[in-house]
Amino acid sequence: KYFKIGADKGNNESMFNYENLLFNGEGVEMNKEEAFKYYKKAIEGDNINAMDSAALMLFEGLGIPQNKEEGIKYFKMAADKGHESASFKYANILYRGDGIPENKDEALKYYKKAADMGNAASTYMYGFCLLNGISIQMNIEEAIKYFKIAADKGHENAIISYANALWTGNGIQANREEAAKYYKMAADLGNEEMCYTYGCILLNSKKFNLEHICETSDIKLEAIKYFKIAADKGFIKAIFDYANILFKGDGIPIDKIEAAKYYKIGADKGHTESLLKYANLLISGDGVKADNEEAAKYYKLGADNNILDAIKEYAKMLYNGNGVLKNKKEASKYFKNAADK
Repeated sequence: KYFKIGADKGNNESMFNYENLLFNGEGVEMNKEEAFKYYKKAIEGDNINAMDSAALMLFEGLGIPQNKEEGIKYFKMAADKGHESASFKYANILYRGDGIPENKDEALKYYKKAADMGNAASTYMYGFCLLNGISIQMNIEEAIKYFKIAADKGHENAIISYANALWTGNGIQANREEAAKYYKMAADLGNEEMCYTYGCILLNSKKFNLEHICETSDIKLEAIKYFKIAADKGFIKAIFDYANILFKGDGIPIDKIEAAKYYKIGADKGHTESLLKYANLLISGDGVKADNEEAAKYYKLGADNNILDAIKEYAKMLYNGNGVLKNKKEASKYFKNAADK
C-alpha cells in the first residue's frame, strides 16, 4: 500500500519495489502488465534495476508481448550504467547471437565488466574465454585464476573447472588434495557427475595417497553414498557401479534384488554392460524373476545396437527357440553378424 503511494507520487525506489510486488504477486494480486508500467516509469527516473527487470520481461515475453529487440536495448542500457546482472545477460546475448548478431569480442568486454563487479557467472565465462582463446589471447594460468574466484563464490562449472585444473596440473601446480575438496563441493551442490567423480576418488584414495580427506571412518561407505546419489540422479556410470556394489556386497550387504533394479535402469538407458548384466539375470533368475522372453527382448535390443555378446546370446535364443519363436534362418544371420565382428 505504502509502496504504491510512493510510486504514484513518483518516488523512484517505491516504484521499483511496488512493481516487484506486482510482478511476483506478493501482498497484492499478481499483475505483470501493471508491473511493467511501473518499471517503465522507474526507468524514466534512471533506475537501472527497473531497466534490467523490464528488459527481462520484454526479452522473455513475461506477462507482456515478447520484444527481444526492445529487451536487448534495456539490457544494454542497464549494463552501460553499471548493472551487474544486466551486464552478464547482455554479454550472453552477444555471445550467443540471440536476437542480435553474434559478437564475441563485445561479449567478452561485458563479461569482464560484470566479472569486475563480482558476478560469479561472468567471472567463469571470462575464464572460459581465456582458457579457449575466444576473442582474447589464450592464457590458461589467468583463466584458472578466474575459475578459482568464481568457484569460491559457488559457481558450479567454475568449481569443476578449477578442480580439474588442480587434479591435472593444467595451468596451476597439481594439488589433488585441494582438487578433491572442490570436487566434493560440486558434488554437494548436486552435480551427478561430480558425485561419481568424488566417489571414485574416495574409493581409490589409497592409490592417490588421499586416505585422510574423508571425514568419516569408513571411506568405502562414504564413496558408496556418493555413487548412490549419482546413480539416483541418472548418471549412467554410477548406476552400473552401484549395481555391482549391491550385487557383490562390496562394502555394504548384498542386495541382488536392488542391484537388478539398478541394472535395469542402466539397461533402459542403453548402457551396454548394464543391458547384458540385466539380460543375464533374467535368464538366471538371480535377483529378479527368471523371464526368458524378457531376456530375449534385452538381448535383441543389444544386438540391434551391435553389442557383440548380445548378438551371440540372441542368436542362440533364436536357434533354440528360447524366449522367442525358434527361427534358425534368422539365428544364422545373427551368428554371421557376430562372426563378422
